[in-house]
Amino acid sequence: MLKWFDATDAIAFGKKMADEVIRIVPLDQSRGRPKKQAKQDDKFRRAILRASELRTKVHLNVYTKARCANALRWALLDKGYAKPFVEEVVRLVVTRL
Repeated sequence: MLKWFDATDAIAFGKKMADEVIRIVPLDQSRGRPKKQAKQDDKFRRAILRASELRTKVHLNVYTKARCANALRWALLDKGYAKPFVEEVVRLVVTRL
């Protein structure tokens, strides 16, 4: 029963995903050439798809998914990202879990 509440792996993954998003989509980015934007979008898409790797390693229940999403959300909001962007990233990640 207590293992159900153990969300340490999910929280760590949420923070890791936030670091990936911060690395790929810098807050002060200036929209550059389309080729550079396409490459950035591809990196972002691959980072979001990594969310499925957590599902294969750890069994996630409703509580641990919520803790992962919360860790990701607050890490991005604390860095200064806009709330609509953060909510979209969280939605993309959680649907892959």
